[in-house]
Amino acid sequence: VDKIPPEPYNENIKKKETNFQRAMKRSTGMETEKKVGADAQKGYLIVESGPDRPFRILYADQAACDLIGISAEELLGTAAPKPSPSYLDSAPVALDEEHTLWILNSRDSRLRSEAELIRMNQQLEESLSAAEAANQAKSVFLSNMSHDIRTPMNAIAGMTSIALSHIDEKARVQDCLRKIQTASSHLMSLVNDVLDISRIDSGRMSLNDELFSLADLIHDVAVIVRPQAAQKGHVLRLDIGLIREENLCGDSLRLRQILVNIIGNAIKYTPDQGEILVSISQYAAPDPAGEKGERLWLDFVCQDNGLGMSQEFLSRIFLPFERANNATMSKIEGTGLGMTITKYIIDAMEGTIDVKSELGKGTEFHVLLDLEKAAVQEMDMVLPQWKMLVVDDDEDMCRSTVSSLKEIGIDAEWSLDGESAVKMVEKRYGLH
Repeated sequence: VDKIPPEPYNENIKKKETNFQRAMKRSTGMETEKKVGADAQKGYLIVESGPDRPFRILYADQAACDLIGISAEELLGTAAPKPSPSYLDSAPVALDEEHTLWILNSRDSRLRSEAELIRMNQQLEESLSAAEAANQAKSVFLSNMSHDIRTPMNAIAGMTSIALSHIDEKARVQDCLRKIQTASSHLMSLVNDVLDISRIDSGRMSLNDELFSLADLIHDVAVIVRPQAAQKGHVLRLDIGLIREENLCGDSLRLRQILVNIIGNAIKYTPDQGEILVSISQYAAPDPAGEKGERLWLDFVCQDNGLGMSQEFLSRIFLPFERANNATMSKIEGTGLGMTITKYIIDAMEGTIDVKSELGKGTEFHVLLDLEKAAVQEMDMVLPQWKMLVVDDDEDMCRSTVSSLKEIGIDAEWSLDGESAVKMVEKRYGLH
């Protein structure tokens, strides 16, 4: 028998193999090797049964699987209906007190129907469990959202009342308006998340294909996230590596949403005075049409030294309405939809996203997106024979900047402090 299932059934079946062969010869007059699977109209099952347990299929040949309409992987170990002469070619053959040989024929409509019913019941049970989990998640989401929406709404209503009661105090009114603007922006982000997840559920979220400037996109992202980082006292480092092409084709709005979501989460879930490193670079990607140099990988990495996530939560991070369940996380505002939306957009762009995290130490997100160069006619830029010196206390920034300058034909060097920079200038120009 070449399809004996794994433990705990295989030892029992191996012991009864001789009985099975003898029973086959007695019932059919043929050896097992010649009979099993040879006749397309007959199939063979070994079924385990007992007084206190249901029938369970332990072995099925290919013909039996074809007759029943279920693969061997699905069939083995499943419950089986009690035997009936109407769908067996001959009476069941007892191998021992617990194991029986069934010989099926092409009239086996009842067994097929019952097997399909078993499979449908299993699928319905799985669907029911998934639906119950989704409903539970949505209930928790609505509970959280009612609180998250009420907070900025209360702030807007309160600040409006204060401004109206102090209408002649310009400074007071301006302060109220700034707070109203902040609260309304947060409220808008909550509403946008809900609308996006609704579009995803209904399959109506689509991507635009338009020309955009990567430099403008990065500038817009920096304008959004830097004030958030400054408010919590974070050190936010934005390192721009090798950029081969600034003008690209794609959905700049959704790309910006990806970057803002990931960096925004790093800011939110990093305690005050933390450190966040964002790096963006490009490298050539193979074009599906075989044209070299027409596509680029956008490589985006965001690292933080924040709260981190458990391995258990990492397995659920991209599910809708999911948030880490601890006292610290619950105090941070959010819908639990940002990562779901981010993952959907990245998948739609045929990119990848990887997450590494350790509880209490921080998180790293790594995103790769395949983008197309924009068909924009560029003029060669002719630069003077400049020599430049880059001075910064961040060595990575120095190396990145010098590399970018050399890409456009500028002779550049770097230094990590002012004293060594002065010495380099003196040496270059022979000053004493």
